[in-house]
Amino acid sequence: MKKKERRMSPMLTLDTLKQIQKTTLDQMNLVSTKETHRILIGMGTCGKAAGAVQVYNYLVEMKKEYDYPIQICPTGCVGMCILEPMVEVIDKTGQHTVYVHVDELKIKEILHQHIKQNNVLHQYTMSGESYES
Repeated sequence: MKKKERRMSPMLTLDTLKQIQKTTLDQMNLVSTKETHRILIGMGTCGKAAGAVQVYNYLVEMKKEYDYPIQICPTGCVGMCILEPMVEVIDKTGQHTVYVHVDELKIKEILHQHIKQNNVLHQYTMSGESYES
């Protein structure tokens, strides 16, 4: 039986790795992109159980339909199950806004008010609601 030859990928140089790092950080920080905001959506088990998949799908649909200048980034567990689905909006300046108990109606309003008009909807943030378990 013939032994299968295994090819190794070529080693990346330090300069190549630094360029990859710079490009990735620029994209994450919205430096070299047309997007004005990055939207993270918690897609851990609790987020999915609370409706995060539907919110994510609606976000993707809205971005395509209305050409919102956003990056949509699903992420893992956010660690606050009682507040799911949670959506974090990050703008080009690095300002973070965390919205809680997000559904399709809220995300539509967040896109129109926060993304288009730069108006944070405080009533949907962690500080704007009261919580009971």
